[in-house]
Amino acid sequence: MTVGVWGTGAAARLDLSRLEARALELLQEDDLADLVPHLDDLLERDLRGRPRVRLLVALALAQQAGNDPRVDQLARAAWRSFQRARDREGLALTAYVQGRIADARGDLEAAAEWWARSRAVSGGVAAPVREEGLVDVGLRAWERSDLLTARRLGEESIQLSRARDNTDEATRAVALLAMLAAHEGDFGRAEQLVDAELAAVDENRVTTVGLLYCVRAVIAGHRGRHGDAEVAFEQALDAVERNSDAAMKGVVLAQRSELLTDRPSADRLREAWAASALLAGAAQYWSRMAVRAVAVAAADDGDREASDQAIESLLADDIDGMERGRALFVKANNNVRFGGETPVELFEESFSCLQRANANVWAVRVALAAAACDTENAERWRDRAASLSNGDEAFVRLLRTGRELQLDHEGRGQVVIDREPVQFLTRHAELTVYLLALAGKEGIDTGDLANRLWPDAPPRRHRPRLRTCLWQIRKAVGEEHWRLRRDRSRVYFDVDPHEFDRDGLEALVARFAL
Repeated sequence: MTVGVWGTGAAARLDLSRLEARALELLQEDDLADLVPHLDDLLERDLRGRPRVRLLVALALAQQAGNDPRVDQLARAAWRSFQRARDREGLALTAYVQGRIADARGDLEAAAEWWARSRAVSGGVAAPVREEGLVDVGLRAWERSDLLTARRLGEESIQLSRARDNTDEATRAVALLAMLAAHEGDFGRAEQLVDAELAAVDENRVTTVGLLYCVRAVIAGHRGRHGDAEVAFEQALDAVERNSDAAMKGVVLAQRSELLTDRPSADRLREAWAASALLAGAAQYWSRMAVRAVAVAAADDGDREASDQAIESLLADDIDGMERGRALFVKANNNVRFGGETPVELFEESFSCLQRANANVWAVRVALAAAACDTENAERWRDRAASLSNGDEAFVRLLRTGRELQLDHEGRGQVVIDREPVQFLTRHAELTVYLLALAGKEGIDTGDLANRLWPDAPPRRHRPRLRTCLWQIRKAVGEEHWRLRRDRSRVYFDVDPHEFDRDGLEALVARFAL
């Protein structure tokens, strides 16, 4: 801060013209402490026609005394000035400063809303939203199930953070992207992001490293690796304790309480209540996590009243997307466990909410719970669950039925499930299973598979024939149809944990007659 702006001493009067000209630069600084000795002087001056100075004074005053009513008066006056001038950049700047003011007051929820408004007004270009703001707005977008926006903001924050050498915020942005990947069921991508960031940072110098360990624990928990999850949760708690991050400790405790259900329910409930206390003043996307953990742990501990109260408090917030879907899931499970109205409609709404939010692994959990309850429609529920699987072990462990599958390469070959031969409608369907088994986790390109099955058919016939062939496989293997999946360009068949004679199966395919 130059003498030309600030004068030669604390009592010097400021050059308001130069201060107005440099306001944008100064507003992007983390600390306006140098302005504090001049606040009394500035608050007495006529600031009409200098909206950027008003914003500077408002922010500096908020950092000193957040609840001073003059803070809001100054910000509103700046907003009106920019409105009259039809200055979009000025309006975006005002919304940005309002976010900084809310952040200084500890209201991260309002800060994220203001920063989102700042970007909307400016078209995402003019407003000087910092990397911290991008992550917080991204979390808000995720809460609304706007995953494209959340992912874009996380990526932008990483670029901006690294350009400014802000390792803490880069780590938090990586954690956001990893959480989004896990949310959609892409646990491999989430794990890759977390592990790469942990390998690159100095854990003793990054205060947000606990969030990375928490995400790693969540990944392991969904995949059923509870030992690995326990270790990662402990690493997360060590990191947040080392950095005195009470709110993040609440996040870790809430996640551990809800996810690792093999631990004593009384211990989990104590953790959930502790998390709720730690996150009471945090942004809603964190505090709701703790409330849900209380609901799950209380139900597991036999306290339906406490569980129902927690869930109703969430639903009373008029939540949508993933949060509503997961709250309804707990409510439906409570009806199954403790008795009450038929929960099929609750399961249906929960599944729809989660599917729309792309919360795929939770949607699978809901569909399978509904299949166990709604036995008349169990096959439809399991079909819906299987359609969301991407083959990751997080999905496979949920979908696996425990039935034994074998591939017999002798003679004409056979697929056997629980010692019963599978009857395929066509030889094409049976051959497809053998080809996919040999391809393993890589699967086979749909075009290559169609050419192998119908080499003489015109390409326009390939797509409908392949679709019919895959339907025949699903029909033939029944409850094991989860093993077959298709994305836009490849087809897969999961034979795990069965081990087969590769040489024998290759020989069967070589002599297979269609």
